Amino acid sequence: MENWASSGEFDVNFICICVNGDSTAQSVAKDFANRYRMSGVVNGYISDQANLPSFGQLGCQGLMLVDVEGNFIWRRSPAFLKEGEKAWRKVEKKLLEIGCYRGEKTATDFEEAPLRFAVGARVECRCGRDLWVPGKVVAQHVFAMGREMPYKIHLDDGRMTVAPIDSDQVIRKLVSDETPEIPSVGVPEMDHEHEVCMDALKRLRAERTQELLEEVHNSLKVHFQEEEDMFAKYGFGNHGTAMSGTKSHCEDHSRILTEIQAQFGHAITEEFVLNLIDRVVTHCVDYDTKYAGKIGPSAV
Repeated sequence: MENWASSGEFDVNFICICVNGDSTAQSVAKDFANRYRMSGVVNGYISDQANLPSFGQLGCQGLMLVDVEGNFIWRRSPAFLKEGEKAWRKVEKKLLEIGCYRGEKTATDFEEAPLRFAVGARVECRCGRDLWVPGKVVAQHVFAMGREMPYKIHLDDGRMTVAPIDSDQVIRKLVSDETPEIPSVGVPEMDHEHEVCMDALKRLRAERTQELLEEVHNSLKVHFQEEEDMFAKYGFGNHGTAMSGTKSHCEDHSRILTEIQAQFGHAITEEFVLNLIDRVVTHCVDYDTKYAGKIGPSAV
């Protein structure tokens, strides 16, 4: 509420009332005022049980909207505890609808913003006051602990967790100066091609241009085809048959190339490049290492 009040964009009196109904009410109200640096919000308290409102306490369960005559416009807005940040966007949209917004935004600006991180993005999550643990986003808009959460994350230490809000306070992009390397797959030709592909990815990270993105796409496309040709040559995983064990491997090749093609003509962000690098390294670890010693001259 303080953010809304201090913005000056809403023609509304924002009121925060501590309803402890006892001698602690005043100290709690003061603590809130100091903690959240309240200057635009009217902050008060009720220290007498007899004066407590009959409609009960809301807070994170929702907000009330009352007109100048004391009539309820909204007895309970969507609850933050169930919908997260989306609940606050709905409050803003309601204030716009009833003519209390004085800023320059349009109705579209109050719609739910897209999430910052795509599935597969490398992030780090706050797991303690000063503890950040890296991991990967595995799902968006998941229902957990009684409400929708923006992200589900698989942490590098093996745990699964969720992010309650889409904010740098709890989840942020994982930034590393070191580019991960592709492990050896035991086939010299494929190891060399992996190096070629990784060199192209590193150049793309250093200078994010469409030309370098196309170079990455072409390097991977050539490598993937060479790899699939080797599967056929050495009969790895019954390649090309109805019982092929390489089907999912080749399908992942196609998905990676499609993801790159979808970025043609669009801005190439650092996040996209880092996710692509992680995507390629993960593919090599999950799939390519399985053919070590089973294809190539040494396997004949």
